[in-house]
Amino acid sequence: MLTDSRAIDRALQRGQLARVVVCQGQRLSREENAVIAAAKAKGVRVKTLVSVAFQREYGAYALVGIQARARMVALADVVNGLNAQSKLLILDHIQDPHNMGALIRSAVSFGFEAVIYAKDRQCPVTDTVVAASAEAIQHIQVCQVTNIAQALQTLRKHQVWLYGTTVDAPMALTQWQPHTPCALVMGHEHTGIGPRIQKELDSCVRIDTPGATASLNVSAAGAIAMHWTWVQSQRAI
Repeated sequence: MLTDSRAIDRALQRGQLARVVVCQGQRLSREENAVIAAAKAKGVRVKTLVSVAFQREYGAYALVGIQARARMVALADVVNGLNAQSKLLILDHIQDPHNMGALIRSAVSFGFEAVIYAKDRQCPVTDTVVAASAEAIQHIQVCQVTNIAQALQTLRKHQVWLYGTTVDAPMALTQWQPHTPCALVMGHEHTGIGPRIQKELDSCVRIDTPGATASLNVSAAGAIAMHWTWVQSQRAI
């Protein structure tokens, strides 16, 4: 959901606005009506949802929901845009749309250029993913691939270092000094990174948790790992 009128205007001008969703029965402000009018003029679909469904999707305090299109690109485009500092996020069958959206938001926050995910057995880019990313999905390339392992092999051929996080990795995150360009793989919420994918990685790291829980939610772990990757890449410059 976009709440900044300038961000909404940018999305309209770039053709990245997929649709506008309005909460049924609510009085809209002049600005919100202007958003709807501008969207209609551009041929963007405007949909009305009943209050319960709208609030479940966009939150209790919103009146107008905006869904932005992701910048969908091919893997070849990601490869062609690589540079010495490139950082990519790879999702190995993430199921929860809130986790996917949160991971995308963190990827944008820490300077990752693209998110790559599998076509099957993976959460697609839904309204909930867009909302959970807090509009960040507009600022990153999104690449859907048929096979994650094959995508990793392609990236390796282009000198991309491949890393992942697992709970039993021999190396702690604080000992890790990632090279760039790199790709960071985050695994399934319950089973983690699949064995086939782990075989393709240069190394895995673990995030130590001194508290009572043995592991973190994947979106929290991803945020920590991406922040560390960014910090280390800054030191290497």
